[in-house]
Amino acid sequence: MTNKQMKDFVKARVNPEFQSGYYAGLIDKYNDSLDQKSIRNSRIYFRSSSKSGSVEGLNISFLSIDEYDHIAPTAEVSAMESMSSSKYGLVRRWSTPTADGYGISKLYDQSDQRKWVYRCPHCGLVQQLDYQKNIKLVNPDGIDIIGKKVREGTYIYVCQKCGKELDRWYNGFWDITAPGDGGRIHGYSISQLDAVWISASAIKEKELSSPNKQFFMNYTLGRSYEDTSNSFYEEDVLSHRDDRPRVNTRGDYRLVSAGIDWGQNYHHLVVLGMTTGGRVDVLDLKRFNRSQGVEHIEEDLRNIILELEKYRPNIIVPDLGFSGNYVTLLQQHFGKQVVYGCVVKSAKSNGDPVAHFNETSSQVTIDKLTQNVMMMSDMKRGDIHFYKNVDQDLKLFINHWMNVVIRTDEDETTHQPIKTIMRKGDDHFAQSSVYAKVGMNKLIDVLREERETPSIVTALDSDVGAVLNQEPTDLASEFDIM
Repeated sequence: MTNKQMKDFVKARVNPEFQSGYYAGLIDKYNDSLDQKSIRNSRIYFRSSSKSGSVEGLNISFLSIDEYDHIAPTAEVSAMESMSSSKYGLVRRWSTPTADGYGISKLYDQSDQRKWVYRCPHCGLVQQLDYQKNIKLVNPDGIDIIGKKVREGTYIYVCQKCGKELDRWYNGFWDITAPGDGGRIHGYSISQLDAVWISASAIKEKELSSPNKQFFMNYTLGRSYEDTSNSFYEEDVLSHRDDRPRVNTRGDYRLVSAGIDWGQNYHHLVVLGMTTGGRVDVLDLKRFNRSQGVEHIEEDLRNIILELEKYRPNIIVPDLGFSGNYVTLLQQHFGKQVVYGCVVKSAKSNGDPVAHFNETSSQVTIDKLTQNVMMMSDMKRGDIHFYKNVDQDLKLFINHWMNVVIRTDEDETTHQPIKTIMRKGDDHFAQSSVYAKVGMNKLIDVLREERETPSIVTALDSDVGAVLNQEPTDLASEFDIM
């Protein structure tokens, strides 16, 4: 939530509660702003999570974090530190879930997993509402496919066991499903299915109007979900291995490209090679400890240079984050015509598949989402080949790519669905392989220009659309309306 959105929220949702009635007498009119309010002998602060230091300097006893899946980790750490002197230290995290094992979903898995359940008044079955099992179509004529409308009474809530209509008003309660040893944090799962003022027909109408299944599952049903077409799997690597060993020399490869992702603890290097026949192979995956202490200044860079010299790369693409002067030093060693610092545009994707090389500054600017999609598509299609042995580096490479999540979110300004990229954990090998492929595409394009054949970006443009195709909701698939 940006600072403007936070203030708009206070104006629209909080301030009206203190303008009249009982609560109006509790607030201090001399300390009543969009940033903070004094209520009796307590004070409430409103801060945006878009900046990590927004709560620095405050002493708080209770922290409530909204849209937890979208805040920067540093913002949460900073906020938690503000409670270090409190004897209460109460924390509440709220969020629409995104991906399994990430954010609020991960915390819920570690909790006592309280679910809002219902007891059927007819057969006695206790059940959490399931979208597939608890909604029944009773009026097929009530669905307007063209207008994407569903008439009230078209669907009803029913019991999973006996099939009779389920009462959601008076038979719900919290069920602790994972108590553990009794010391787990409390976690609560509830969705629009449990909102008694939202009918089953209204939920079905939302499904008809949702841009894709992931969006509907996350925002309406409150369930974590990943679009399978936009997800990376272990088999995307394992099924594209060749019967060849991992190499540590250039050998007979016609073109060699290297990508580097600098990190706070480790730097990650991926080296790609293209054979004379046009096959692109992963030659090397390596990570280097980041130098710590004055006695080891630039030791990490020297180790990376020694590794790169084994392959005599035609192009090296290191990112410009956490790099300090390392990109400049690489350019001094290998030449500015070989090393291009990578500027990654990740705030909002514009779908641009072109990597924009600037020969004057020796930099390349890329759209993070689009380039990740292109690399993912290459691997899924089998255009990137891997060595036979599944060593620890290859396992880590797979893990880093499985942490990359491409999903549909709601634009904070326009409220329209947009494609975004996020990560569930470390993705360093994934991003360094993207940079290496950006470099390889440039080398291949030079060859294509010499042969007067279409640009590789033109050839890959359709693949971007294929991976970004949105998985339709079940109802959309049933009526073939996407």
